[in-house]
Amino acid sequence: MKPPWCGDPTVANAVGVCASGRQSAPGNAKLEPMQHRTRSLVLALAAACMHLTTAPAAANADECSAILPVADRLQPELNQVFPSGTAPYVAGRIRSALSPLYGLTSAAAVDLRIRSDMLAAQIDDSDPYRPARPDLLAGDLAKANELLAAARRYCAH
Repeated sequence: MKPPWCGDPTVANAVGVCASGRQSAPGNAKLEPMQHRTRSLVLALAAACMHLTTAPAAANADECSAILPVADRLQPELNQVFPSGTAPYVAGRIRSALSPLYGLTSAAAVDLRIRSDMLAAQIDDSDPYRPARPDLLAGDLAKANELLAAARRYCAH
């Protein structure tokens, strides 16, 4: 017995029922065109999901091969920063240490790069929208050290 909506071709095709009076089961050899497209779409989405679940582990390893050397180069530079006064050349050394982080997309790499660059801008007063102040420098230094430790933890997993 066919359902009452079989007279409407849009509903009938979307549901895939009216041609035979019942829905095609997965084991049936003959698939309705809409069911074939739906099955193909589901399989494509499943394959994409499988790919996405394995990609972050590879990306993590690739990014950590850049993050850890940057952390090793950045730590001594951060140790030279003092809110009471820091030599301006330290800002350039911080920026130089950060350069391998450009292009990385992990939160650990991006956050460390942005905050450390903000610290460098406080040291050499190069940001016209955020003038250098000792309290901002101290806050940026504390946050940069915190993000440096977070980046190391990110790569330890």
